[in-house]
Amino acid sequence: MNTSAAYVDNLVTEAHRHHLAGRLVEAEAGYLDALRLKPKHTDALHYLGVLRYQQNDPDTAVKLINRAIKARPDSVEMHLNLGAAYRKLGDATRAVFAYRRAVALKPHLLAAHFNLGHALRDAREFDAAIGAYRTYLKDRPEDAAGHLGLGCALGGAGRLGEAMTAFDTAITFDPNFAEGYNKIGTFLCDQGRFNSALVFHEKAVALAPKIPEWHFDLAIVLLRLGKLAEGWPHFESRCDRELKRVVRRPTPPPYWGGEDLTGKSILVWMEQGVGDQIFLASMLPDLIERAGRCLVECTPRLAPIFARSFPTVEFIGNSELGLAAVSADGVDYQIAAGSLGRYFRPTSTSFPKHMGYLIADEVKSASLRTRYESLAQGRRIVGISWRTRNTPDNESKSADLMGFAPILETPGILFVNLQYGDCRSELAKVKKDLGVDIFQDPEVNPLANMDTFCAQVAAMDLVVTTSNTTAHAAGAQNKPVWILVPPTFGLMWYWFLRREDSPWYPSARLFRGTDPVPARSWWPDVAQNVAIALRGWASTSL
Repeated sequence: MNTSAAYVDNLVTEAHRHHLAGRLVEAEAGYLDALRLKPKHTDALHYLGVLRYQQNDPDTAVKLINRAIKARPDSVEMHLNLGAAYRKLGDATRAVFAYRRAVALKPHLLAAHFNLGHALRDAREFDAAIGAYRTYLKDRPEDAAGHLGLGCALGGAGRLGEAMTAFDTAITFDPNFAEGYNKIGTFLCDQGRFNSALVFHEKAVALAPKIPEWHFDLAIVLLRLGKLAEGWPHFESRCDRELKRVVRRPTPPPYWGGEDLTGKSILVWMEQGVGDQIFLASMLPDLIERAGRCLVECTPRLAPIFARSFPTVEFIGNSELGLAAVSADGVDYQIAAGSLGRYFRPTSTSFPKHMGYLIADEVKSASLRTRYESLAQGRRIVGISWRTRNTPDNESKSADLMGFAPILETPGILFVNLQYGDCRSELAKVKKDLGVDIFQDPEVNPLANMDTFCAQVAAMDLVVTTSNTTAHAAGAQNKPVWILVPPTFGLMWYWFLRREDSPWYPSARLFRGTDPVPARSWWPDVAQNVAIALRGWASTSL
């Protein structure tokens, strides 16, 4: 076996030619062959790291490129590629460090300033990002991408008028700049200007129809605006995005496209989190009416209450990773639960006025109710929840429990904690600072037993919550629920716009934030409005 330095260098050179030509399989084989012969070959480590980045494996990319940098710490190219890998990994702080190192090594390299601007935006260092983009634009004053990045940084800094000027400049220099139109649409959504945003998102998709992320952005705007028939087809792109929170299942069986289901079987696979699965289950009755046989894969946590609520459906608890749990043999069709809306909720008039579609365990609920009534001693029983988790919008959808002080100080109410997760410190602070003892039931753990949690929700007189699983668990049981929702950031599309009710949940009342500026908390003013309504509610008889 030839292990000479020249031979290994030739392997890497040939592999890199394949890499530059887009022949990634051949390039990978060449890099690996070289590293088997010379495990510390600097270029092989670096280029294989770049290839792993292209294969959406940023963790491995970071490790490989860092190994290469140890041998060649003054390589600007390596630091640039390391910054890109850290950005894809979601580590903005290290990405900024890598790009700043590249700038230090070669101060006049425009690509280093440009990419540093992106990383600084990720790190929410908006003023520094503005400086990086302006340095870049000094030598590239007509670069559309540079003005777009500057606009995003200015928007993050709250300089909204300047941001819009930068965006306008970007699409003036490049009228076919699809990414620019998409970013402007997102910016306008963040300001609550959804109708204006729609125009830009439609333009982006028209210019670049093969980018699923942009179809998804367009879908969310259309659905928020209540343009359901137009939005649902674009919503299918959720399965094709790089960030695959929903993974499209292979065929067979074929996907259902609205065909007659008389005498046919169909498999529905639920998607995303527990709250999403509860919300999407609202469309199962429509499907059950049409299908000869209906099978549903869902998280095992929901299987007991789903089976009780839809007794004619065969429920299969899938893995939390969403992997198929049932064979396709003998099944005529399949569909993702999020795709049912295309067929059953095409307009605002297609929502049934249901009386609840989830049925809690009556024995459990009655037992919990008895215990809470004993504690309440004639007071109303109100469940409260204030945060969410496991979504990119969790911070903007959530509130601070102390910010709920006006609600919690309402007299004549026993508050019961419905918040999942460890919140002992927050409950203790409320008790210490407000003198309000929110009851924490030690027998209920929503993260471990959703069936018992739903029974707990059913035992409430009223639920007050932010947009999270608790809201869905209450609305699905037709339990009166007041939901605090943000104005823009974190506003889930299914709450639509400007309405105080929800077509998904007839028992829901929405209390909306009105201030779209991200630097300010939206929920204190909303909590005041809820408190006023709660005092009026508490003063009336059941």
